Amino acid sequence: MTGIGAKSGAFAAGAQTPGRIAARAIRSMRRPTELAGLGGLLVLYGFVYVLGVAELYPAMNIAGPVVLCTILGWSAYRIVERNPIAVWAPLFWFRVACAVYFGFGALVPHIVNEETLQRIYALHYFDDALNLKVNLVYCLGIFCTLVFSFLFLGLNRGGAQRAGAGDAQPGIDRTLFFALVFLLVGGGLRYGVTIPHGFGLTSYTLPGAISTLGNMYYVGIYLLIFHALGSNRRVLLIAIALVVIEILVSVASFAKMNLMLILIFSFLGFISRDVTRGKVLAGAAFVLFSYFAFQPLVEYGRTETALRYGAISGAGLIERMDIVQGYFGSGNSRAAASSQDGLIRLSYVSVAAFAIDRYDAGVKLDTLGNAAAVLVPRLLWPGKPIITRLGSDFHFMVFRQVGSALGIGHFAEAYGNFGWIGIAPFMAVLALILSVFSRVSVAIVARKDWLFLPVVFLGVNMGFRVDGHFVPDILGTAWMAAVFGAGLWVARHLVLSSARRRTAPRRHLMTTGSRRA
Repeated sequence: MTGIGAKSGAFAAGAQTPGRIAARAIRSMRRPTELAGLGGLLVLYGFVYVLGVAELYPAMNIAGPVVLCTILGWSAYRIVERNPIAVWAPLFWFRVACAVYFGFGALVPHIVNEETLQRIYALHYFDDALNLKVNLVYCLGIFCTLVFSFLFLGLNRGGAQRAGAGDAQPGIDRTLFFALVFLLVGGGLRYGVTIPHGFGLTSYTLPGAISTLGNMYYVGIYLLIFHALGSNRRVLLIAIALVVIEILVSVASFAKMNLMLILIFSFLGFISRDVTRGKVLAGAAFVLFSYFAFQPLVEYGRTETALRYGAISGAGLIERMDIVQGYFGSGNSRAAASSQDGLIRLSYVSVAAFAIDRYDAGVKLDTLGNAAAVLVPRLLWPGKPIITRLGSDFHFMVFRQVGSALGIGHFAEAYGNFGWIGIAPFMAVLALILSVFSRVSVAIVARKDWLFLPVVFLGVNMGFRVDGHFVPDILGTAWMAAVFGAGLWVARHLVLSSARRRTAPRRHLMTTGSRRA
């Protein structure tokens, strides 16, 4: 077999060292042809925009996103084809997410029906000229991010190989052990703290670290599937049951992101032993289908909850089930009316147009004001601003009413805060963070150092949250991952040092005894 499956088989057979696999994955993410294609598209956008060739605006607003989606989609496919382990790198998911949200998503206003288009305009109206400017901002932001990541990944080229080398005890398979640890710890936080809080059973301010660490549960499910497919197929039934339960809980929670996470990490687990083109395409299709099927229910449930409680975190389990029943009980008319809701949620053109128009009118966004607050735990600062509320605050800014959280996207956020001059520096910071975590992630997975897999998970989360807000989704997550990773490193070394001290006297006695003999 050739292609992805062959490369995966070589990895499984130990044909290459973990360091070389990590280094190869890093090299696969430095793609000069991709930069050339994006650079050409950017020049074309700039030419039409600067010269004001209005008759070309409609064509560019269709052709540009198609080209962008093609370049990024093909690049992502080639990355994982060359080395499947790169699927754990944030820069891989960055490309996929940008292709979906800013490539295909930018086409949505041009392919939906008139009723859906008016709903898009209801957020903020944009004409062909403003639409072109939004697409130019998207292309410039993506280009800058990938150029800077190309440079950052090129520094210290031997670092990935050295980082991927050396497993303290390569002959011991601890996959099931770490799966159980992450399931117990992550599941305890998620089902014992995060979900009850979301159902309105608790009223305190939930620290972002708790909900993020609770997502270790998905890491545990991935490892359980990985272990089951390689060593014990009977465990696979348990893993499938946990996946089904988590999907049902995500539905009841109206939590689109949780549903996407369980689907993605289950998908990664099922393809981890044998990555093939067919599996990748089938898994991607299933995830996208689930998104489109689930999105209308999410919007309906969040809107109903917000209307009743003034926030999307209220309502208990029974009431949420009544809301779900009400959604499906409204008949085919409701399903037909919401058939394109999923497409609306993929498009951020109107959101970006809102931020760009405000800046051009002299009203800047202020989404970075609490950036330093992410460094201080809520335990030490009880009055710390709730950074994760940026989405809800932005929704109120746009609609002047309480509702679901509304993302903006890093590129429009950069322009909304600083204008054209701020896009490159903003993307340099983003590229640096994604590049560092891409290096770390592929090194961890290459040597199967499962203890640090939660850090990899947080990196993946950063990669596909291009539609979110920079402070909570990038800076906050990166800081949390760094602190968490450092804590795991210290804990492991303390355990290893303690183990060495316990075994040292025994070794000394054995050595002394042999000398006497």
